[in-house]
Amino acid sequence: MNKILYLFSVILIGLSLIAVISCCEDDNNGKSPKWDIGEIPGTVFATFNDGTLTISGSGKIKDFGYTVLEGTRPWYDVYEDITGFVVEGGEISFPTAFMRFHPNLMTVSMERSGVTQLGLQLFADCVNLTSVTLPNSLKSIGWSTFANCKKLTSITIPEGVTSIGNNTFQDCESLPSITIPNSVTRIDPRAFVRCTGLSSVIIGSGVTLIDREAFQDCTNLTDIVFQGSDSLKTIGLWAFERCSSLASLTIPKVEYIANYAFWDCSSLTAISIGSIVAIGQRVFLACSSLTSVELPASVTDIGYWAFQDCINLSSFTVHWETPLSVTHLVFENVNTSAVTLYVPAGTKESYQSTPIWRDFNIVEKNN
Repeated sequence: MNKILYLFSVILIGLSLIAVISCCEDDNNGKSPKWDIGEIPGTVFATFNDGTLTISGSGKIKDFGYTVLEGTRPWYDVYEDITGFVVEGGEISFPTAFMRFHPNLMTVSMERSGVTQLGLQLFADCVNLTSVTLPNSLKSIGWSTFANCKKLTSITIPEGVTSIGNNTFQDCESLPSITIPNSVTRIDPRAFVRCTGLSSVIIGSGVTLIDREAFQDCTNLTDIVFQGSDSLKTIGLWAFERCSSLASLTIPKVEYIANYAFWDCSSLTAISIGSIVAIGQRVFLACSSLTSVELPASVTDIGYWAFQDCINLSSFTVHWETPLSVTHLVFENVNTSAVTLYVPAGTKESYQSTPIWRDFNIVEKNN
């Protein structure tokens, strides 16, 4: 009896070894590992082959924890070998920080998918990511999606996206330019903060809000183009603060520019605004190179210190038939007697009798 049991055990062990050898042969014959990662089994899969992690299927991906460093993602053993990320199939929903901290990821290709949202911190801290292709189905880009992707140089936001979330491109210091499509209605706080390589921004006609600190410390930004927008309502607090290479600014229409929006734009020389209702406090504070300003008749309020320390201001053009009442603090530390104030024809006497404006060198301008 003992001999029979012994022989039976030997046979079982042998069969197990055959199964293991067979599995290893499959791997060695080029079959890529495949993981079921869907919240509902059988809906979303991941494969890894030749440096590329491919996500396919349709549905919601299960939550694997905050970062790959926790070791809970099935590809943890090869995460440092991942250089490409491909998404294909239907609509796939990603959990928070799904691809965060993949240090050697360089390319992302999602154009063959039906993805509609990029979730919170999806590619954050992928410090070697250079190129991203997004799907036409995309509707929103979430908070910090590409934050700290320091080598990102190529990305096109597709028409159809309606919102760009907080800190989306924070510290993407190699990004040279960005076009905000007409479908976008809002650029959320700090969306492009400290994109120090950014030189050109085109803002689509559908944008109603550029929120606080959206482009703060974009120190190489030289060109902002507003695409004939009648939709823009607000440029938020500190929105373009310390954009120290910005030389000129033309805004077709906006209702309100909030406090400090262009503070310390030290290379800004000329400002022209087609239509605006109110300018907040310290909006152009310390714009030390500013020489020329033109404001429309639609302005009803200019906040305290709006042009403080604009020490090179030489030309100020206004279109009010009746001078707007302002406080002397609007032009704090500006030698207004050295500034030529261009006013509508037939209004010079009115400006000469109005406090603050009468201190300028007033010249009537024929319309």
